[in-house]
Amino acid sequence: MGDKLMLVTTPTSIEEKIDWLQRMIESTNVRVEKFNQTQKIMQEAEEREALRKHENTIRNVLTLKLAVA
Repeated sequence: MGDKLMLVTTPTSIEEKIDWLQRMIESTNVRVEKFNQTQKIMQEAEEREALRKHENTIRNVLTLKLAVA
Protein backbone atom coordinates (compact mmCIF):
# COMPACT_ATOMS: atom_id res chain seq x y z
CA MET A 1 0.00 0.00 0.00
CA GLY A 2 1.16 3.47 -0.69
CA ASP A 3 2.64 5.40 -3.55
CA LYS A 4 5.98 3.61 -3.80
CA LEU A 5 6.98 0.22 -5.07
CA MET A 6 10.37 -1.42 -4.70
CA LEU A 7 11.24 -4.01 -7.31
CA VAL A 8 14.16 -6.31 -6.61
CA THR A 9 15.48 -8.13 -9.66
CA THR A 10 18.57 -9.28 -11.50
CA PRO A 11 19.87 -8.11 -14.86
CA THR A 12 18.71 -11.36 -16.46
CA SER A 13 15.13 -11.12 -15.25
CA ILE A 14 14.52 -7.38 -15.40
CA GLU A 15 12.49 -7.55 -18.61
CA GLU A 16 10.14 -10.12 -17.09
CA LYS A 17 9.77 -7.97 -13.96
CA ILE A 18 9.03 -4.86 -16.02
CA ASP A 19 6.32 -6.74 -17.94
CA TRP A 20 4.82 -7.91 -14.63
CA LEU A 21 4.96 -4.39 -13.27
CA GLN A 22 3.20 -2.97 -16.34
CA ARG A 23 0.40 -5.55 -15.97
CA MET A 24 0.04 -4.68 -12.29
CA ILE A 25 -0.20 -0.97 -13.06
CA GLU A 26 -2.79 -1.56 -15.78
CA SER A 27 -4.83 -3.80 -13.49
CA THR A 28 -4.69 -1.26 -10.68
CA ASN A 29 -5.74 1.54 -13.03
CA VAL A 30 -8.75 -0.49 -14.18
CA ARG A 31 -9.82 -1.13 -10.58
CA VAL A 32 -9.38 2.53 -9.65
CA GLU A 33 -11.42 3.63 -12.67
CA LYS A 34 -14.24 1.21 -11.76
CA PHE A 35 -14.18 2.48 -8.18
CA ASN A 36 -14.30 6.10 -9.36
CA GLN A 37 -17.22 5.35 -11.69
CA THR A 38 -19.12 3.67 -8.87
CA GLN A 39 -18.49 6.62 -6.57
CA LYS A 40 -19.69 9.04 -9.26
CA ILE A 41 -22.88 7.04 -9.82
CA MET A 42 -23.58 6.94 -6.08
CA GLN A 43 -22.96 10.68 -5.71
CA GLU A 44 -25.26 11.47 -8.63
CA ALA A 45 -27.99 9.27 -7.12
CA GLU A 46 -27.64 11.05 -3.78
CA GLU A 47 -27.84 14.43 -5.50
CA ARG A 48 -30.98 13.38 -7.41
CA GLU A 49 -32.58 12.16 -4.18
CA ALA A 50 -31.74 15.43 -2.38
CA LEU A 51 -33.20 17.42 -5.29
CA ARG A 52 -36.35 15.29 -5.27
CA LYS A 53 -36.80 15.88 -1.54
CA HIS A 54 -36.24 19.61 -1.99
CA GLU A 55 -38.79 19.76 -4.82
CA ASN A 56 -41.32 17.85 -2.69
CA THR A 57 -40.81 20.29 0.17
CA ILE A 58 -41.37 23.27 -2.12
CA ARG A 59 -44.43 21.61 -3.63
CA ASN A 60 -45.89 20.92 -0.17
CA VAL A 61 -45.30 24.50 1.00
CA LEU A 62 -46.90 25.92 -2.14
CA THR A 63 -49.85 23.56 -1.80
CA LEU A 64 -50.41 24.69 1.79
CA LYS A 65 -50.12 28.37 0.87
CA LEU A 66 -52.57 27.98 -2.00
CA ALA A 67 -55.00 26.10 0.23
CA VAL A 68 -54.94 28.88 2.79
CA ALA A 69 -55.33 31.64 0.20
